[in-house]
Amino acid sequence: MLSLHDSLRQINEGLARIREFRPLWKGEYSANPVLTPEEIAAFEEKHGCRLPESYREFLLQVGDGGAGPEYGLFRLGQHRSDYDNIHDEELCFADNADLSQPFPHQHAWNDEECDDEAAYLSDELVTGSMIIADRGCNLSTRLVITGPLAGEIWDDDRSDGQGLSPRLAPNGSHYQFLPWYMDWLARRVHQYGHKGNPNPDPGPGGASLPF
Repeated sequence: MLSLHDSLRQINEGLARIREFRPLWKGEYSANPVLTPEEIAAFEEKHGCRLPESYREFLLQVGDGGAGPEYGLFRLGQHRSDYDNIHDEELCFADNADLSQPFPHQHAWNDEECDDEAAYLSDELVTGSMIIADRGCNLSTRLVITGPLAGEIWDDDRSDGQGLSPRLAPNGSHYQFLPWYMDWLARRVHQYGHKGNPNPDPGPGGASLPF
């Protein structure tokens, strides 16, 4: 199993490989500038939480969002209404869940009989987690920050009436942040990290980073 340091090194090399062979996509496959330990500590103190180690180190060694699964990763806290650089168009999710409280779910959740939209979309149902990516149509991807499942990736499909569910790896386990990101990147490197026409997407678990 790769160390955290080696995993992050592979991520940086994978993104650089795609930019080398697909220079027109440089922006799409570039991470935002990294954060400093002080910036992360300020966020953690403000919200009474401790970021999962793999995500924390990603912010320090790869970047504060940018290239990533779905439509790319958001910056740390980007969709919170108290975010320092918030723009009106970024408030569509209004993600203000209390990060100091544990994530309340162990398994997929939905309440198909709930007819109270405010209750169904309440931040109380997603405490201890925050949105890190947008999947389109107001569907989002969450990272669990606090509680026994810290570090897991969950899909928030409540806007489509489909509730909350863990993102599953090919072996059926719940995806952790770093394996989720690395699987996406390995597939993109397989497709685009070479000269010539792109290869087909091998699908989840179908590729590994060649470094």
